[in-house]
Amino acid sequence: MDTRRNLFDSLVLPAAFLGMVGGSYWAGVRMSSEGCGWTNGLIWGLAWYYLSAAPRGRSQRPYASGWFVLASVVGFYLGGHHGYGQFHSWVQGMFHLHYQAGELVPISPWLGYWWVFLCGWGWGGVAGILLVWSVFRPRMPVWQWGVRTGLAVGMAWVFRTFTLARPDLIMPLYDQVDYSNLPLCPDCACPDCERTVRTLAESMMWLGFYMGGLMFEVSRKDWNKAGFILTTGVGFGCAFTAFEWLHLPLFTTGSLWKYWECSCGLLGGLTLGVCFCLFNRRVPDGLPVDQQSGSLRGWVVAAERLVGLWLPLLVSFYMVTTKESQHYFRYFGMEKTAFMDGVGVCLFIVLTTIGCFVAYRTFLCSGSGLFGPAVSRPGRLFLTSYIAMFLVSWLHTLDGIKDNVSQRFEVALYAIPFLLGIVFFFWISVRRQRFYSARVSGEGPNDVQQDSRIRIPSQTE
Repeated sequence: MDTRRNLFDSLVLPAAFLGMVGGSYWAGVRMSSEGCGWTNGLIWGLAWYYLSAAPRGRSQRPYASGWFVLASVVGFYLGGHHGYGQFHSWVQGMFHLHYQAGELVPISPWLGYWWVFLCGWGWGGVAGILLVWSVFRPRMPVWQWGVRTGLAVGMAWVFRTFTLARPDLIMPLYDQVDYSNLPLCPDCACPDCERTVRTLAESMMWLGFYMGGLMFEVSRKDWNKAGFILTTGVGFGCAFTAFEWLHLPLFTTGSLWKYWECSCGLLGGLTLGVCFCLFNRRVPDGLPVDQQSGSLRGWVVAAERLVGLWLPLLVSFYMVTTKESQHYFRYFGMEKTAFMDGVGVCLFIVLTTIGCFVAYRTFLCSGSGLFGPAVSRPGRLFLTSYIAMFLVSWLHTLDGIKDNVSQRFEVALYAIPFLLGIVFFFWISVRRQRFYSARVSGEGPNDVQQDSRIRIPSQTE
């Protein structure tokens, strides 16, 4: 058995692919006032859906349904609302009492790194919990679902309540900064402390949600799901912390915020690649993966594709296009009007029509289509969405490119991982096509069939 080749196909290529996809989208593609979590969750979910596709019929991988895409969108959307901007100044050794007035006190940078790590831990850990919840096998009684969700929500409430009840154990510099008068006079001594309390209470709340979800899977001895949750939490915590040094005062020229965000997407994607290799291996042939049958299974599959796959995709297209079209109009000196909003809606209708056509072609029609025989239908869905949303999102740079040279480098920053993501996509497609062809013809090595569970799945027909 060629262990290095198996490791390359099952870990290196998927991790690099998901990393490039995340790096290009985290810094460059986002919805209006909704952060980067939604679009990152969507594109990671579609990429994972493509990687998990089976040669025919239902995939034999546990995390392979369309519900994984919806769970990825919701999970990373919740993480995208988790604030972390204040922690960057802590890494620089500054705790702001009144940012606008320039009032601050020194703080240990290690506290900043610690809270950035906890923020990333909750950011990815909450998504990890929802991702494992997207797997409905083995079947779980309703009361266990109640315990599962109740434990996660209950632990979130406990952690948040404890943080607000005992701020002296959680809040930094509690013995130096007056937190006590915030409920009565938030602007008296430390206006920025209100933000500190709110951000840290939110961090502890998501950490509690994460611990509750992890505790339930450990109590059931479901080590696959527990490992998935633990890996996403720790992995995203490290992803947030690894390049936090970009915010140090050593770098005084230009804005490195986008570079840090790009590194978070890159390392976060690598974390998901590790999860794909360790916890999404193929079930051996003969073991059932989907327990629905008959007409019920048809309805389940239809709901999975419509609600789990197409609903978040079309909503994302609508949110991104309506936001970015406004930047495009401003680039040409046109003010926002009701007419411009109407144009944005029309653009969404056109994209929706194209999306429905692509859905019909990819899931109902036969033939290799535009992309050739090496690209599966989930692959076409991913590639179409990946390119369209990225190109539309570039419209927001038109406001600054015209007169801002530094922003042109930011555009180049987005473009490099974006193009590499396409390269890795076709690389994986070609290798999986050759692998499948070798299995069908019987000319491939015997170890391929014996250890097929750790290989990238073949083309969906």
